[in-house]
Amino acid sequence: MAKQVTGNEAQFNEKVTFLKNVVVNGNIELTGSIQQSSTTASETTNLGAVTIVDAVVTSAAAGTVSGTTDLFTFQTSSDITTVECLLYFQNGANIQTEKVLAVCNSTNIYSQEYAISFEGNLIVSVVSTTSTGYHRIQAVPETGITGTINYKILKFLLS
Repeated sequence: MAKQVTGNEAQFNEKVTFLKNVVVNGNIELTGSIQQSSTTASETTNLGAVTIVDAVVTSAAAGTVSGTTDLFTFQTSSDITTVECLLYFQNGANIQTEKVLAVCNSTNIYSQEYAISFEGNLIVSVVSTTSTGYHRIQAVPETGITGTINYKILKFLLS
C-alpha cells in the first residue's frame, strides 16, 4: 500500500481496512464517504452508534439560488428512502437556517420543513417534487426577496 508521511500526518492512496477498534484523540478530516460492505449477501452487520463531539463541517455543498433552484436531485430508481438536509441561506443581511426531512419511494417524495430560524426576512421555502425520473428538493424564494441567495447544504441519506 502506498503511503505518504509528513510530520504527524499519513496519507493513504488506497483502501485502508481496520480489523480492530480505532480510537482517535484528535480531528478526522474526511473527503469522500464512509462505506460499510459485506462479503456475503446473508451477512448482517451492526454498525452500532457513532458519537460526534465538537464537529466542524467545512465541505458542505454550496451554491446560489436563482428562481426555483434544485438543492439536491437524485433518480427515483435509487436506493435512497430518506433524506435529511441541514440548510443555510444568506441574502444580504437576511440569514436563514432550517432542516428538511423527506421520505420517498420510486414514485413520490414527501418532505417537511422544520426547525426554521431566521434573522431579517424569511428567504426561501423548501419543497420537494418528482418529475422526469428524478426526486428534487428545491428552494423557492419568498415574495419580495431579490438579489443573490447563497446557500450551504449538508445531506444525510438513508437507503
